[in-house]
Amino acid sequence: MNDEWDFVALRAGVGLRLLCSRLKTDNGKRITMNSGLCGQWTMWTMWTMWTWWTLWTSLLGRHLKFCLFPGKMRPLQSKIKKGIASMSEKELIIPTHGGYKKLKSFQIAQVIYDVTVRFCNRYIKKGSRTHDQMVQAARSGVQNIAEGSMASGTSKATEIKLTNVARASLEELRLDYIDFLRQRGLPVWDREDPRRQSIIDRKCSTADEVAQWVKELHRSDPGGASIPEIASNAMTVLITVACCLLERQLEAQTKEFEEKGGFTERLYKVRSNAAGTKYK
Repeated sequence: MNDEWDFVALRAGVGLRLLCSRLKTDNGKRITMNSGLCGQWTMWTMWTMWTWWTLWTSLLGRHLKFCLFPGKMRPLQSKIKKGIASMSEKELIIPTHGGYKKLKSFQIAQVIYDVTVRFCNRYIKKGSRTHDQMVQAARSGVQNIAEGSMASGTSKATEIKLTNVARASLEELRLDYIDFLRQRGLPVWDREDPRRQSIIDRKCSTADEVAQWVKELHRSDPGGASIPEIASNAMTVLITVACCLLERQLEAQTKEFEEKGGFTERLYKVRSNAAGTKYK
């Protein structure tokens, strides 16, 4: 790199000497630093133009891989190739992981958690064991999805285990909502009930949107279902959707583990390849 810029400086110096040898005054004398302000200005202007032209053509040659430094591009290309190979090796050891916020299961589980906190604070006695268990089960569903996603880079087994824990926690929460309905003599909606499909089609992304849907359904039929009944049944539907998504995730994670192996297998493969290359 330094050699290239030294070469640019050399070209600029040579250009200055050539310009000085060709520039002459009206009397036929060469322009030098002692030729007065006009002569000095002319020299510096021409030298600056030459230097900028040299710098521009040098940079253009580097980016387009031709012209000025064809021989000196080879070491740079070699370094780039080594860097890419090093990045590929690192990605092979610890693959891309995380991204749980983009998972639909995580997004729905987060809505379930937020609604459950509001529901328990309003309809379950604070400080009771049921209140704490429902909130913790909802929280466990969210946190284990996130933790499993982040742990997948170094342990597929941990990812599968935590995803299954999230599904189990949400199933526990679903049973708590069903118990709430049964103990208060409120009906559990059938699978064919159109209200179940209504909350699914609404695609609520926040607790406020779920609350708005519950209020709208209650207002449309004042003498029908109560707000606790609608809210509890809505939560059982959303939890069922989240569990179905988690089951699909588990199937995909298991299949990937069977086909590509886990972190230990990747370490062994990378180390074997490195050792084989070293002793060839």
